[in-house]
Amino acid sequence: MTTTFFVDTNILIYALDEKPLEKGKIALQWLDELARRDAIRINLQVINEFCHVALRKFEARSDSDIKAMASTLEQWGRDPITNEISAAAWVIRQNFRYSWFDSLLLASAHNLKCSFFLSEDLQNGHDVVGLTILNPFLATPSDFL
Repeated sequence: MTTTFFVDTNILIYALDEKPLEKGKIALQWLDELARRDAIRINLQVINEFCHVALRKFEARSDSDIKAMASTLEQWGRDPITNEISAAAWVIRQNFRYSWFDSLLLASAHNLKCSFFLSEDLQNGHDVVGLTILNPFLATPSDFL
């Protein structure tokens, strides 16, 4: 079975930012390696968050460019939030005190049977319902693949 990584929106934004920032390079390395192994998972919430952030952050890009970027993300998943995921998110929220939207993403990642949740915004190394949060800026893909 392939080890899969649920990728948080912030990693996608870093990877697609045209500024030559170190975090962007690292995010691209992660995405390239995970894509090569068919190990990336996201959901519709990530795509919607991506659009929301990209429309503000990438002002020089047209709406059609942002829409095209979002469409390419669909290859990694576009599952919606279900009632079951929402119920699981409440349990995560109550037990771990993550924000509501982070809890929804964590519940989605668990539902997709991911091993890791790739994000810089949550507690690195924290185990949430069998899912390990991993900050990609503190490790390399070869450490986990």
